[in-house]
Amino acid sequence: MDQPRHLSGDACALQHRRGDGSARDRKVLDNPGLYHAWFEENPKPVHNHIPAVGIRWLDLVDEGRIAPEQLEDLGQIVAGEAAGRRDEEEIIIMSVGGLPVEDVAWGTVVYRNALEKGIGVSLTLWDSPVLR
Repeated sequence: MDQPRHLSGDACALQHRRGDGSARDRKVLDNPGLYHAWFEENPKPVHNHIPAVGIRWLDLVDEGRIAPEQLEDLGQIVAGEAAGRRDEEEIIIMSVGGLPVEDVAWGTVVYRNALEKGIGVSLTLWDSPVLR
């Protein structure tokens, strides 16, 4: 049986039998625009400041070690604009940097927990709702 494939220690150091970020491994970003913004806003190499494997991939693109086309967009895969897993041997490495919808979902959990426990401070964000 194969050993589990995982990230260990330094989140940018892939540690498993074959999913080492080689050309044959697919590299998928959950939100490419977010990674590009982080890359532009931080000193290089960016993965020294933001330890996400997707940022490491952008550093590798910047160094000319991989082609930008090797980075894929999860949104395109979900929308059917790019293929999902092509065969049983394919390894897809996904970097999850965060989608805004995850923040909304987590915020909802925190809000409901606060209501249930009667904690927190009520804030008025606007006099009347913008969206109705």
